[in-house]
Amino acid sequence: MCLSRLLLPCALMCLGSTSQAEGIKWYTNLVKANQAARKANQPLVIDFFATWCGPCKALDKYTYSNPAVISMMKHVVAVRLDIDTKDGGDVAKYLGVNSFPTVVFYDKAGILKGGFKGFRPPKDFAAEMKRRLGS
Repeated sequence: MCLSRLLLPCALMCLGSTSQAEGIKWYTNLVKANQAARKANQPLVIDFFATWCGPCKALDKYTYSNPAVISMMKHVVAVRLDIDTKDGGDVAKYLGVNSFPTVVFYDKAGILKGGFKGFRPPKDFAAEMKRRLGS
């Protein structure tokens, strides 16, 4: 699915900012993240999470704090969408995301390259990201 099709229903999302967690620059608004990805000609990584989700917390604690993962994430635009907010929930529903965490990858052209559900340790996360987005 092309990301531009995803953004149409999300065009009225609330204004979001970026947040810095464990060294990764996270956007909290899909529209702004997509604009940044296009401007920088970088892939887009979307992390769907919930604050109550144990595997989501493990992804934060173990994977997103790993130096190798942090280094890889500097070459993409990353956005975290809380599924318990209206905006995050709407995007998750639109994409059919119903398990958390779910991480999806879009290439530089905005084409969906796949993703995964559930916790991944740093080595597996890095391998999945490399497989989906290349080097």
